[in-house]
Amino acid sequence: MMASGFQVDSSLLDLLNLFRRRVAWLIWPPVIASLVSFLVVQFVVAPRYESHASILPQQISEVTAKQPVLERGAFLRGFSFRDVTTRNSTNMELMVSDRVRRGVVENLDLVAFFGTAGRHPASAEGATQAAMEALAQATRFELSLQLQVLTVRVTTRDPETSARIAAAYLTQTNAANLDRIHAYAKQRVDFFAERLAEVKQQVAALGAQIGTQVQRSRSAAPERELEIAYGFLAPLQQRLLDLHLQQDRLGRDQAAGSAERLALAAEIRVFESFLADIDSLAEARQGLLPTPRNSQLAALERAQLERDLDLLQALEASLLESREAARLEAILDVETLTILDRPIVAAEPTWPRKRMTVLLASVIALIGSAAGVTFVDALARLGAGSPALGWRRLLGET
Repeated sequence: MMASGFQVDSSLLDLLNLFRRRVAWLIWPPVIASLVSFLVVQFVVAPRYESHASILPQQISEVTAKQPVLERGAFLRGFSFRDVTTRNSTNMELMVSDRVRRGVVENLDLVAFFGTAGRHPASAEGATQAAMEALAQATRFELSLQLQVLTVRVTTRDPETSARIAAAYLTQTNAANLDRIHAYAKQRVDFFAERLAEVKQQVAALGAQIGTQVQRSRSAAPERELEIAYGFLAPLQQRLLDLHLQQDRLGRDQAAGSAERLALAAEIRVFESFLADIDSLAEARQGLLPTPRNSQLAALERAQLERDLDLLQALEASLLESREAARLEAILDVETLTILDRPIVAAEPTWPRKRMTVLLASVIALIGSAAGVTFVDALARLGAGSPALGWRRLLGET
C-alpha cells in the first residue's frame, strides 16, 4: 500500500496479532495473580472458623413485648423494657468479665491452643493472661436490645475449638449467674434468720412477762397497776414510729422484696395490738377501781398478754415462711435468669474474607499490569520499537 512520503506494508492478521499481544499484557497478569493469591490464601494462610451461640428470652411472647415504647411527650426517655433486658445485659457483663474468660481458658486449656506458654515460660499466670487476651480478640458479643438476644461469636483456626469456646462461654455465664443469685439468696435468708431470732427473743421475754405481770397486778393497787401499764406506752410508741418510718423507706425502695414488706407489716400489727391492749387495760382498770385486786382483772390481763404472745408466734411463723419464700424465689430467679436454650451453631469457615483477599489481589495485579504495559510502551517508543534499547537509553548507556 502506497502513501505520500512513506510506505506501510501490513495486513489485517498483523494488526490482530499486535492487538492480541497488547491485550495479553492486560489479561494474563491479573489471571495469574488471582490464581496465585487464591492458592496462597487456600493453602498457606490458616483458615478461620466462626461459631456462635445465643441466649434468648424465655418465651416468644416476651420477644414481641421487647420493642421499646416511647411515651407521649418524652424524648429519649420513657422507654420501657421487660425484665429480660436487665437479665441479658447482666449476662453480657458477665461474659466480658475476667472471671468468665479465665474459666473458659482454664477449662478448655486454651494456653496450649493459643501457644502462649512458649512466650511466658517462667510464669503460668502470664501465659494465662496472654491466652485471655487472645481469647478476647477471637470473640465478640452482640446484644439486640429490641429482640433481647445475646450472641457470642468465636473465630479461631479450629472449627471444633470455636464451638467448644462458644459453649463454654454459656456454661461459665450460667455458673456465674448461679453464684450471684445464691449469694443474694443467702443474704436474704440471713436477714430473715436474724429477724426470726429477734422475734424468738421477744416471744421468750413476753412469755416470762406474763407471769410477772399477773403477779404484779395481784399485789399492786389499781393506781399502781395503771402506772405499770402506762410504763410500756412510751417505748412501744417509739418502736411503732420507727417501724412506720422503715415501712416508708421500703415503699420507696424498688429493690425491696415483697416478703420483707409482709414481715414488717406483721410486726407493725403486733405493736399496734400492744398499744390497743394497754388502752383496753387502762379502761378496764378504771372501771374496776372500786373493787381493788379483783380476780377478773388478773384474768383479763393474762388473756391480753397471751393474745400478744399468739401474735408474736404468728409473726415468727410468718418470718419462717418468708425465709423459705426467699430461698424458693432465689431458685426461681436462677431458672428464669439463666435461660440458655439456644443450641450451639456449628463452626463455619469464614469464606467471605478469603474471597475479599482474592479480589483485592486481582485488583492490585490489574493495576500493576496496566502500569507495566504503559511503561513498556514508553520504553519501546524511546528505543525505536525496542524496549531494551529504550531502557539503555533511559539509563544513559547509549
